[in-house]
Amino acid sequence: MELEKTELQLNETIIVRLFLTNIGSEKITIVFNYMNDMVGFIVEDENDTEVFVHPEMFLTAVRKVDLEPGDQISEMLKWSQKGNRPGNYGLSVSAGTYKIIGRTGKFGIVGKNLPKGYRIETPLITITTS
Repeated sequence: MELEKTELQLNETIIVRLFLTNIGSEKITIVFNYMNDMVGFIVEDENDTEVFVHPEMFLTAVRKVDLEPGDQISEMLKWSQKGNRPGNYGLSVSAGTYKIIGRTGKFGIVGKNLPKGYRIETPLITITTS
């Protein structure tokens, strides 16, 4: 995951770039359990409460993606510093510190025995708004 910057003004849109790369030496087939947004992110406040989740919901279906060694899935997503969780939907967030965590949707890899509902998350990146 990459961010253009980590210090923002209130209501400034932040760009989140996410990458999922096959770093192995063999082709893999990933089976996502939805069609859109194979990768996304969550935003948590200082109290570890989710204030934003992208995508907000998934279109349930199966999507298979083949990745050769070195192939990559990438997305450029945005957050306009508004909440989309119960209790804060559509409201601007307050000035403060937030954590952004990139993550895949739930998926499996053909031929691999992964736990049901497996997903990968990035290390968090802390941002501040003022």
